[in-house]
Amino acid sequence: MRGSPMKSPPRNEVASRRHSNSHAPSARRKFAAQVAVAAAAACTLAIAACAASGSLALGSGGAELERDARGFVRMGTVRFHPTEKIVEADGYFNLRHGLLEFLACTPREKAHETLVALECDPIDLNAALLLLDLKKGRLPESDGDLRPIDGDRVVVFLRWQEKDAEGKSVERELRAEDCILNGLMADTMERCGFVYTGSFFQDVPRSELEANEAEPDAESAAERRGGIEPGARPSGKKPGELQPPRKDPGAAGDSAGKPAKEEMVSVFAAKIEGQLFALGHRPPALCNNPLELPYPDFDYVCYTDALPARRPDDPVPVTAIIRKPKEGEIDLSIRRVRWPEAPPGSGEDRERGTPAEDPPKKRGSGAADKDGSERDE
Repeated sequence: MRGSPMKSPPRNEVASRRHSNSHAPSARRKFAAQVAVAAAAACTLAIAACAASGSLALGSGGAELERDARGFVRMGTVRFHPTEKIVEADGYFNLRHGLLEFLACTPREKAHETLVALECDPIDLNAALLLLDLKKGRLPESDGDLRPIDGDRVVVFLRWQEKDAEGKSVERELRAEDCILNGLMADTMERCGFVYTGSFFQDVPRSELEANEAEPDAESAAERRGGIEPGARPSGKKPGELQPPRKDPGAAGDSAGKPAKEEMVSVFAAKIEGQLFALGHRPPALCNNPLELPYPDFDYVCYTDALPARRPDDPVPVTAIIRKPKEGEIDLSIRRVRWPEAPPGSGEDRERGTPAEDPPKKRGSGAADKDGSERDE
């Protein structure tokens, strides 16, 4: 998991080169779907604006938005409470053992390295987070941007049902950090919350978007087929993700294999990549780890003892509860993750995300995961 910052082309670009541009009818359908997504996003943001103003009304008739029995307003599958300023999203647990790079992604995205999958549209979740009056923090320049990220933070709680010793159903609710271990320190993750970075929009060729949507993530697909060990990379393929556009407009052109006059479509990176809450620094994610990291894929692992028993054919449902931190819930003086003695890299090497020649060994979550290598399929 540890390595230098990605230099390979994004996955969707690689995929587009493997496919011809002979899918015009399908591409038109996809483009129409993108227009529908944009319209839905506009509607969601309109709801957000009304809820934020306290009027909870839309349209010239002033019809009030419907609330559920607990007072939440629905934004797609995401729920927002205007008075309590709480966001909720439902999903399920992906893992109970192994290394983690994300707290939450959308279903089927990064499932081998994500604690929970949230069944929501990232656009809806982003709109709900904006209703918490969050100001965007600095967007990471790349996965290898290891610097701390300043900005407004949120705390995340996970709530689920499980059986007690007598077989009765009981509700458990834990801070997200208490479900994750810092593998280098054999202790729970720093209670730092997550900084809101808001992802980004990027223009991509329409044919590239078509190819990206037509072909699932090779890594995840191979895992579902049982062709590789969970967490392993397919031979010869490096991971690819959308990154913020380069500042130099001349950096991409015909040499990148893209038609000069191809129609461009604006996409929301978090929606395309499915990244919601990252434990590292991921530009497409809605929220990121705010702390300085020693290398891009830090050694976070599942805290097995804190998590519900895994049911492969019936994943345990979970609700993520997201809000602004209350006084004392996070320590803003913590600026970097804890690591033993000196960090594994220093100077320019650390800024580039290059590990030291002899980095500390990864550690796991105990008897069930002694070396952090065991993963759920």
